[in-house]
Amino acid sequence: MNGKSKDIIRTVRKILIPKGKRIQVVECGVKKYLLVTRKGVGAIHTPYGYFWQYDFHVNDEWEKYSVLVRASLNGQFNPVFTRKNLLLRIDSGCETGQLFHDNTCECREQLHLALQRIDEYGEGIIVHIPSQDGRGGGLAFKLATLLLEKDLGMDTIEAARVLTDGGEIDFRTYGGVVGILKFFRAQKEVFLMTNNPLKISALTENKYKISRLNIVVPPTRFTARHLRAKEQELGHMLS
Repeated sequence: MNGKSKDIIRTVRKILIPKGKRIQVVECGVKKYLLVTRKGVGAIHTPYGYFWQYDFHVNDEWEKYSVLVRASLNGQFNPVFTRKNLLLRIDSGCETGQLFHDNTCECREQLHLALQRIDEYGEGIIVHIPSQDGRGGGLAFKLATLLLEKDLGMDTIEAARVLTDGGEIDFRTYGGVVGILKFFRAQKEVFLMTNNPLKISALTENKYKISRLNIVVPPTRFTARHLRAKEQELGHMLS
C-alpha cells in the first residue's frame, strides 16, 4: 500500500468520528437548541451523477436525516456551495412509494425530479427525513390510510382525517432541516423545491429568503384524486 492510499484511509477514518454542533433554530415560533451530529459521509453514484450522502442525527422527534449534496467538500468534509441561491428539497420519507413503488403517490418521482434539477443546476441539497412517513404520523398510520383508500375509495386527506377523528393530519416539523443548513453554513437565499406552504414557512421564520420552485409530477389515474385533495384541503400549490 503506497503513501497516498494510506493518507486516504486516514482521512476516511476521520469521517467516521461523529461531529456535533449545538444549533439554535426557530420551530413553530419557538426558539430552541438542537444537537446536530454528522455521523458519516460517502459518495454515491445515481442516474443523475455523483452525490455526497451524509448521515445525520438530530435530537428531535425525527432523529435520522439522510442528506444528499452536490458540491465540492472542504477539509472538514462539509460542502462548499458557490451559487448565490441554494437549491434545496426537503423530502419526507415515503417507504411505500419511494422504496416499493406504490402507484398511489408521486413521492418517488418528486425525489428523482429534485435530483435531476440539482444535476442541471450544478449544486444543491436534498434533506430526506425517513421517519416523516405519513405526514409525520408514521408508517403504520400511512398503511392504515391506504386501507381506507382501497376499501372505501377515500382520498388521502379523507382517510387521514377519519383516523384522527377530524384532528391534525400533518405532524411534520422542519427545525432539524434548519439545523443541518446551519451546520453546513449554507446560504440564506434558497430556491426551495416544494408545493407545500408549511415548508416555506419553516424556513422563512428562520430568516431564509425563499424563492419557490414547484415540483409537480403529472397526475395519473392513481394519484389525481389525492393531488386534488392536497390542493383543495392543504393548500398545496399544484396547479
